[in-house]
Amino acid sequence: MPDSVFGTAPVGAARLVDIFAHRGRYALAAAYLAAVMGVCSPHVVYGAEPEESMVEIVVTGTRLGSANTTSPSPIAVLDSEELLRLGTPRVEDLVNSLPQINSTLNLGANGAAVAPLTGTATADLRGIGALRTLVLINGRRTAPGDAYNPSADLNTVPSILVKRVEVLTGGASAIYGSDAIAGVVNFILDTNFTGFKLELEGGINRGSNDRGDLQAIERASGATPRTGTIYDGGSQDVSAVFGKDLFGGSGHVTAYGGYRRAHEVTAGRRDFGACTLIETGNSLQCLLDGTTALGQFAPSNGNPLTLDTANGHAFRSLAPGDLYNPAPYQQLQRPDTRFNGGVFANYKFNDAANLYGELQFMDDKTTARFEPAGTTPTGASLNVFGINCNNPLLSASQVNDLCTSAGLGPLDTAQVGLGRRNVEGGLRSDEFHHLSSRTVLGIKGAIGEPWSYDASLVYGRLDEHETLSNDLLLSHVTNALDVVNVNGVPTCQSVVNGTDPACVPYNIFQVGGVTPAALNYVTGQGKQSGYVERTIANVQAIGDLSHYGIVSPLAHTGFGIAAGAEYRVEGIHYHPNAAYSTGDLIVTGAARPTDGTFRVAEVFTEFKMPLIEDRPFAKELNLNLSDRYAHYLPQGNVNAYGVGLEWAPIQPVRLRGSVSRAVRAPTAFELFTPQVLFQTPFTDPCAGPTPSATQAQCALSGVTAQQYGHIASQTAVNALVGGNPLLKPETADTVTAGFVLTPLSSVLFSADYWRIKANKFISNVPAQLALPSCLNTGNPFNCALIQRDANGSLSTGLGASAGRIVSTRYNTGSYGNSGIDFEGRYNLSLRSIAPKAGSLEFSFSGSIAIDNPINVTPGTSPVDCTDLYGPTCSTVGPTTPVPHWRHRLRTTWESPAGVEVSLNWRYIGRLNSEFTSSNPNLSNPSNIFPVDSHIAAYSYVDLETGIDAAEHVHISLGINNVTDKRPPVIGLVSNPLLVNGNMAAGVYDVLGRYLFAGVTVKY
Repeated sequence: MPDSVFGTAPVGAARLVDIFAHRGRYALAAAYLAAVMGVCSPHVVYGAEPEESMVEIVVTGTRLGSANTTSPSPIAVLDSEELLRLGTPRVEDLVNSLPQINSTLNLGANGAAVAPLTGTATADLRGIGALRTLVLINGRRTAPGDAYNPSADLNTVPSILVKRVEVLTGGASAIYGSDAIAGVVNFILDTNFTGFKLELEGGINRGSNDRGDLQAIERASGATPRTGTIYDGGSQDVSAVFGKDLFGGSGHVTAYGGYRRAHEVTAGRRDFGACTLIETGNSLQCLLDGTTALGQFAPSNGNPLTLDTANGHAFRSLAPGDLYNPAPYQQLQRPDTRFNGGVFANYKFNDAANLYGELQFMDDKTTARFEPAGTTPTGASLNVFGINCNNPLLSASQVNDLCTSAGLGPLDTAQVGLGRRNVEGGLRSDEFHHLSSRTVLGIKGAIGEPWSYDASLVYGRLDEHETLSNDLLLSHVTNALDVVNVNGVPTCQSVVNGTDPACVPYNIFQVGGVTPAALNYVTGQGKQSGYVERTIANVQAIGDLSHYGIVSPLAHTGFGIAAGAEYRVEGIHYHPNAAYSTGDLIVTGAARPTDGTFRVAEVFTEFKMPLIEDRPFAKELNLNLSDRYAHYLPQGNVNAYGVGLEWAPIQPVRLRGSVSRAVRAPTAFELFTPQVLFQTPFTDPCAGPTPSATQAQCALSGVTAQQYGHIASQTAVNALVGGNPLLKPETADTVTAGFVLTPLSSVLFSADYWRIKANKFISNVPAQLALPSCLNTGNPFNCALIQRDANGSLSTGLGASAGRIVSTRYNTGSYGNSGIDFEGRYNLSLRSIAPKAGSLEFSFSGSIAIDNPINVTPGTSPVDCTDLYGPTCSTVGPTTPVPHWRHRLRTTWESPAGVEVSLNWRYIGRLNSEFTSSNPNLSNPSNIFPVDSHIAAYSYVDLETGIDAAEHVHISLGINNVTDKRPPVIGLVSNPLLVNGNMAAGVYDVLGRYLFAGVTVKY
């Protein structure tokens, strides 16, 4: 929350907080403990005596803050020291270290499940999706993260100013508005920093590449796996901050700036990523692709052919060794370069007027790279092109292979399936350039006893430029293959008839036949540029009703009230170039111009009511009530509310619980995103000469009796995805209940049950679920989504007549999950052993996932994806697999001499293939393979050492994944949508050991 909402108050809310706060380096631990207990977190000034400090109070989840403020909802806290111990300047790594958070978009998220790829880093609480986690900076919304996905981009958060991160579980829409269904991630920045601080950090990954079993499999398929130790994926970060009081202390300014760079790591640099692995019996084998470097030519009446390099201008039969290996080009980590900077300032005229402002800026570039494009995308059925039989680029033997043997004459056109890589053009790339800015201007102060106010205006804007390079243009390839002889010169037919005078023949029928001019003609560049903006006007008043005698007869603290109004406008304006908008890019597909704006007007109120204080078996009993009514255009009206109760029968015991209604209105992305086709890895059970589905089943999905058994085999289908302007807001009912124990001044333990169920869930019906549901149940809603082309295919072509499964967004059903979170901290002084022995601190965070009932598809029974991975759970389930249990336990020894050693144990519970589930919507015994149907529990150990090398210099050194635990390998059948270098990226440490060092200079 904005600091102004809470006023000022002396610190000293709880004895445990006080004890930690007295120890200078434990000031942030005090904030941690306070938040976990539900006690307001004071901004303790290093080296100052807390009793004498007058500080501003910040509590995530309420506008009513004071030194005694408590929260009925659990809050997990990470402080800035944890960021240093992780050895990374990326705040997404800090957030993702919590068991409550699922890793989603980051530099390692580049697999098939990432659609659309945006180049951003997001936070996803409980795995329900980043759109259902509200991210705040000092209690206010951030700028939109991306034109397509407006979830906050964590790249905009300056790590050098992060004091702590507070993660609130439970619906908080009544406090903050839309999006806070799973909860809130609030970055508390030190905007009152005074002095100068410089941070230099660097790290590098160490990969071992000693999996002999995988290397043997890869070599057997012709791949060349990496062997031996390799160092790569290094990162560097330089950040600085300066702060100073102005005008005799009436004003303050804090300014920061930073530079960060991360280097690329491709799958080919790890032995587990040398090829795409697919299960076979009790082992794995490489899956290679039919779109090859020399080209696959599949005439309608014969076996596939390829160029004969010995002749150079003739065909021979395609052999297994001719297939292409795209896997080494997949990225395990994208390259990224970021600059950021900002200023925070305030000036207090008097108690009634404190003017404040914030200005933040970020410039980030990241590039995703892929295997060379082809006339057919990787994993898809061959696109069919017409090759005229009098084409002068064909040799006599090639004319015979494609035409004469099929009974075609010189004036006929052969229909040839064509899979030819653009190896001359090189790798395909997708560069994202984000320019983000955020401006805050506000005024706050006291109106008069007992009221205060805060009025602010926030404007955030994200300018984005996307550049896709080295894709092939379908229309140009088609023209460049239709070649005739003009006076002995091979010439495009489109040049002869004037439809495309720029056409250059694309000679893929001869080794070395592609000229630079032809390459320039058939290669296209897709570009999109635009912006998304968010404007928020907010005014609120906070009052202490005890001034009017409104106090419970069993308490001495009066009721508190906060009320206000907010108006928010969000718009998207995004436009692709012609190559992108027409869908002419063969691999990338189409994008459409996107323009739209929605508005919301809201009124809100909150009450905090101390009912009983300092009575037998009722040290405290507090009731919290909150409500927010919102009018959205065009989404409609929605109401959010919250009820929270806290009961402390005695000082060391606190019971807490909450019930709330949370909401999430459709975003501009979901309302106005254009509908486009893209290919998703999935096998049509009705395709191929021997379909796995019966003729009666396939008839439900539109297959005729004549088509059955004659639909071309494929490994991917077209899915139509995009927005829907008729969407309504989601609603979610959330419950939390737990307790906090502080039996000793140095011990804290908490446990909290939570449950979230979202209704009117905004989602698409995924192709992987819609088609099987249609085949197995005949559900009319799902069968209507299956739209086959004239040949019965779901994968051929990308135009208006192409087959597809409609996967646009709907208010489809419900999504729920529940669990129990545990937090603990214990500080042990070692002074009894030796005066300078220092102390040990133990910090624990764990989470049990109880269930995950998902019913987002009409006409189907629910599925539960807890501890499961697979194509369905990766589509409708959590963003990354969630085990039944995961935790982290950090043990830190700190000496009075300024030396600390910290050991962190990260545990990820067992995961299982969804095919092993008893649920009929998930189970598939034929796809259970011993090599990857189960993943055993994983433990990682991290080690960090910090040294105060001089009065103003601190050095940190560390190793993450000390034991060099290798990631589990998952084959394509078990998880086609999570595979990124053959593993579940975002769940496990993919790159090996991470070695890091950092230096902090502070004055």
